[in-house]
Amino acid sequence: MNKKLLSLLLALLMLLSITACGGQSADTSKPTEAPVQTEPETEPETEPETEPEAEPEAEPETAPEEAAGPTAPEGYPAQNISWVVPVAAGTPTDLATRQLADGLKEILGVSISVENITGGNQTIATNDALSRPADGYTLLSFANAGLITQPLMNPDIGYSLDDFKLLAMITPACMATITVPNDSEIKTYDDFVQFVQTHEEFSYAVPNSGGYGHLSALSLLGQIEGANLGKAIAYDGNNGAYQALLTGEVDFAISDDNFIYTHFNDGECNTIVCLSNAPSYYLPDVPAVGDYGIEDMDALAGWKIAAVRADTPDDIVEYLTACIDQVIATDEYAEYLLNSGCGSFEYIQDPEEITGLVKDAFAIYEEILTEAGLM
Repeated sequence: MNKKLLSLLLALLMLLSITACGGQSADTSKPTEAPVQTEPETEPETEPETEPEAEPEAEPETAPEEAAGPTAPEGYPAQNISWVVPVAAGTPTDLATRQLADGLKEILGVSISVENITGGNQTIATNDALSRPADGYTLLSFANAGLITQPLMNPDIGYSLDDFKLLAMITPACMATITVPNDSEIKTYDDFVQFVQTHEEFSYAVPNSGGYGHLSALSLLGQIEGANLGKAIAYDGNNGAYQALLTGEVDFAISDDNFIYTHFNDGECNTIVCLSNAPSYYLPDVPAVGDYGIEDMDALAGWKIAAVRADTPDDIVEYLTACIDQVIATDEYAEYLLNSGCGSFEYIQDPEEITGLVKDAFAIYEEILTEAGLM
């Protein structure tokens, strides 16, 4: 065999031997380090799972407790109640009484019948109510004429304030107003003052003789220096007085504020002043005579008052008063008052305060009626 070929085969065998021993050469200049031992990774410790605590059961919802109402006297009421109204059906006093009676019968649990007994400028009904037993089964709605004016003007009328216990105001006080036709020479309160000072003869309409409107007008004229008193003509309520104004029978009319405001707002007439210390709820832009220095007009406001005989047992009186006040405090009754033109109560007066107002009014009425020659 050729020597060159033999040498080539030997070299090839040596190369194959090296490749079979590892395929790469190891670095022997540095000793090999043993691998670092590490702790095996472990899962973080966790709290053993526990059952969730049960939430406490909610207390069952209950309706809020209503405030306890007044406590009825034992055995009362055991029968239906009559409510005497001294004016015709459909008048403000009658309508307010019926509204109040509807709410009251729900509390008392008995029927309440409203009886309209007219005549004698409210005196016939008042004497009728006084003739019935003092057992709490007869109520009476008073207005100024029957409560104050008639007892003063007619001492032999058969009753006085002392014969009754006043329970509650059933509507806010009314105010009298002075209204003129739109074509009247009287445009303002100052014009009115000049008119009554310079005219010896004039006439004016009042809803009834001796009512709070009539007395308010007399008081005003008596406080205007140099004023003539003119002639008051009584008509059948506010409607009658207003119609007399429109037909030219009188120079001006005295009207309740809760009656005249609709006609005034519609432009049918000119209401120039309220006969009160402050402006009316329904006529906020009409001035009050109190702004001109006229005094004591609020004592001549129109009142509607629930009453019973004075010798009615005290526990029944207190119970009826509390029940009436409860009705007056409801939203339904407040809404009725606003919708019917009666305004709203600032607060509910107690019987002592109401009686004090009426007694003060007696003194003022007596002075006015005396000066006007009506007593």
